Amino acid sequence: PKNMLYRTAAIRKAGFKPSVMSNLYFLSDEQKNLYEKEGLTSALVAPLSNPSQGGLMGILVIYNKQNSHEFRPEEIEIASVLANQAAILVQTAQLNRQNKQHGEQLDALDQIALQIAGELSPPQLFNTVIECATKLIGGVGGIVYLWDEKKELIIPAAACGPIDLKQIAVDKNRGVIGQVRRTREPFVIPDYYRWPERQIALDKYKLTSVVGVPILSGDRFLGSIEVHDTQLGKMFGKAEIILLQRFASHVAIAIKNAEAYTAEHEAKDDLDRLIESSLDGIIVVDSEGNITKYNDGAERVCGYSHDEVVKQKMNVGKLYANEGTAHDIDNVLSKQEKLENYETKIRSQNSREVPIMLSATLLRDKNGQHTGSAVFFKDLRPLRRTLDAISAVARAHDLKEGLNALAEGMVRGLNVRFCHILLVAPNENILKVEAAYPAPRSGTARLQWQPMVGKALDLRDMPAMRYLSKASTPLVYRQGEIIDKINIVSDLEKTLELESPLKSVLVVPLKNERGVFGFCILGEARKWERSPFTEERIQIAKSIADQAAVLLHRMQSNETLRLREGLLKAGR
Repeated sequence: PKNMLYRTAAIRKAGFKPSVMSNLYFLSDEQKNLYEKEGLTSALVAPLSNPSQGGLMGILVIYNKQNSHEFRPEEIEIASVLANQAAILVQTAQLNRQNKQHGEQLDALDQIALQIAGELSPPQLFNTVIECATKLIGGVGGIVYLWDEKKELIIPAAACGPIDLKQIAVDKNRGVIGQVRRTREPFVIPDYYRWPERQIALDKYKLTSVVGVPILSGDRFLGSIEVHDTQLGKMFGKAEIILLQRFASHVAIAIKNAEAYTAEHEAKDDLDRLIESSLDGIIVVDSEGNITKYNDGAERVCGYSHDEVVKQKMNVGKLYANEGTAHDIDNVLSKQEKLENYETKIRSQNSREVPIMLSATLLRDKNGQHTGSAVFFKDLRPLRRTLDAISAVARAHDLKEGLNALAEGMVRGLNVRFCHILLVAPNENILKVEAAYPAPRSGTARLQWQPMVGKALDLRDMPAMRYLSKASTPLVYRQGEIIDKINIVSDLEKTLELESPLKSVLVVPLKNERGVFGFCILGEARKWERSPFTEERIQIAKSIADQAAVLLHRMQSNETLRLREGLLKAGR
């Protein structure tokens, strides 16, 4: 290690250029004996440098055995070329390894999203969360903490690993949970056992690196996910934080679903409130199978109006695509009183089959008599569209194809009017339109607008675009909304020369570990009786953008690497 430090210091002092070392006095006794036996007299040391990160990846050392020989300038140049080729090989191997790891992590994240989306039982949900999260980022253990807003208490919900963290009392104002709760931001600490703000109760376990991210629903703090390791030198980095944050966004939705589900069991009086406010479909049927309650979420999925279903006493069996589905559900409920995570299909009013995930529970009156059942179901199409959009980006052969796939996936997945994708140019005052996609309109002409693909937009001349470029989180703007004296939607409508009025805009930033590198701008023409960009739609858009950003960043890196290799070959 001392020899390596000496050579590294010498290389840096020389400005990362090859240098000749004629005095080998710094060698250890064993090395001196060996080098004297072999007749080594001097060494040529060339750096394996990483220009993109401005650092040193390693060194190439060539020893001389002839006293009369001196390294000539052309030999030094050859050593420099060899070192550069070695650096490219190392970088290529590292990038391939990272790409493979990213692919495996994204596949795991997709599977976890599907698993969590259908998990409504809180104990099972939290165990699934921490086990998958720990595995996903390579920790040895972890814990899910929930925050009790009324009592202002931290509640350990589930833990995994050799340490049973659920049994250890912690201070809500200390440690990673205290930091995450105060800042609502991710937090990583290396050498945790030496940290002054650590949880003293954990000292005996010698935790090394600990990472925590908040579970948020809007501005509401629901809890945190924490993963730890006990290996010396282990450090969770930005990549692990980003993955854990995406995971936490899925968990936040799942926790809200679980809260809605358990609330129905805790207090029947809250049933009407839940039915009206839930974004998911909720149906209540009587003992004969006739629908007595039917919320807006169910109406959006099924297509029938409330009056067509409730006033006309429609039987629930008519909603399912298969005739025997209602009978099968009743049989399960009669035996165990509840059914969870059951995949089936609903036949909508326009005869389309809609895939859903449902849970159902038997309803009884105060005397224990069966009065009917309640069915909670989620439309699986948005989740599948999300996975389809990410898969389309992953299948792309280059950055341009990937951006086009992302634009189309956003439009089809969210059913919006159009999507623009703009990337930040080296000159930060310029946004370049890299991809655009108009929504398909069957039976009508192609959307009349100006996609402007390939055009560079000067933000100094475009107030709306200049304001949108500042977004770091998904933001929704509606027609007529004035911000900083700018009508965002109206200005954007003029810029794009749209044929019909634009009602609202959703801006979703594309981020990597270096920050925001682009934006997805989604346009919507529907009116605002009910917001077209619901919280669920925004979460879906964010999930598509976040996961696609990783793939797009990989494509950019690959193209840069191919360009460098081509330049190197051309220079031979």
